[in-house]
Amino acid sequence: MVLGIPGSGKTKSIVTLVKILAALKKKVLVVSFTNQAIDNVLSRLKASGFDQFVRVTNNVSSVVKDVQSNVKTYQHFETMA
Repeated sequence: MVLGIPGSGKTKSIVTLVKILAALKKKVLVVSFTNQAIDNVLSRLKASGFDQFVRVTNNVSSVVKDVQSNVKTYQHFETMA
């Protein structure tokens, strides 16, 4: 869990950690209490050239535009197991 006040570098730390773990061929699940926080992390990842992620949602239009090409809805999966 990453906690901190606004501007303390939480998003930057998460982005860096995700990229390191991906380079080590690890699977990463990023979750948050808010969709905005997820979109912030994914937007930063995409802006840094990292595009190997999937954003799962029921409402594609609620996702920020630069991440929408990576969105999947539950209909894209046979099972969530």
